[in-house]
Amino acid sequence: MPAVVQPNILIVDDDPILTEYTRAILENNGYGRLASCNDGRRVMNLLAREAFDIILLDLHLPHVSGQSLLQSIHEQYPDIPVVIITIEDIVDVAVECMKAGAFDFLLKPVSENRLLPTIQHALTIRELRSRVTQLEEATPNW
Repeated sequence: MPAVVQPNILIVDDDPILTEYTRAILENNGYGRLASCNDGRRVMNLLAREAFDIILLDLHLPHVSGQSLLQSIHEQYPDIPVVIITIEDIVDVAVECMKAGAFDFLLKPVSENRLLPTIQHALTIRELRSRVTQLEEATPNW
């Protein structure tokens, strides 16, 4: 039986307490491949060097807005689901993020009961899309 590969999760947040809180939730639930970044300017270089399966992104970062970062990620890495986790409780902001390609929008502090199913759903959708792409590539054009 092949070994199950754990997803590689990137947490992008400048608040060290909330980053550790999120990391603890994930580690306590079996997610062991975790990376964090507290500076939005470093995210695209990090994505170029390492493959991530999902990104948890705060909107309020120093030097670059989370919304502009979301757009860049979605343009260059459309297959990586991005879950916005923010204090910003404004419907218009959530709608803008979803239109820009966010997979979901969660409010801080996010509960374990919201975070874990969201991550699992995003990973499942990503895997299904990957399988569809593989099938399309393997099927001759008619």
